[in-house]
Amino acid sequence: MGTKPEPKPSKKTDDLATFDEFRAGVSYLLVHDHGMPEIVARDVLEGEAEYLEQAFQDGADRKLLLTEVAEELAFKPRSDRGWIRKDEDHLLLEVNERVRALLDRIAKTGLYGGNPEEVAQALLCRGIETVLPVAQSLDANGRFG
Repeated sequence: MGTKPEPKPSKKTDDLATFDEFRAGVSYLLVHDHGMPEIVARDVLEGEAEYLEQAFQDGADRKLLLTEVAEELAFKPRSDRGWIRKDEDHLLLEVNERVRALLDRIAKTGLYGGNPEEVAQALLCRGIETVLPVAQSLDANGRFG
């Protein structure tokens, strides 16, 4: 009988040893656990690259950190880097080229408007309409009740 060969050390696929693996993990959680559209997740990760890098460098337990970072990014209000900014009494929607191309593609269907601006307006209104039932259940102090 021969001797049993030594098992070779193998790298686990969930090791998160590199920053790219960590970033991909956060992206996956944003999309699959938090329901964020992929294009928005990419935009968030680009805008928060410094935060991600710092978290990756500081974190000892990267698997646990992965969940914490994804939750932070999913619920963190987006300040100046956001798509919407206020100009006097108006809200201005600024989109990158990828989003503009998608809005244009939707406009070609005619379902939400005839041009990207009308589509963006319709989608923004529909988004607001989805949270109005929640707003109706809040009291004057913003608490459920």
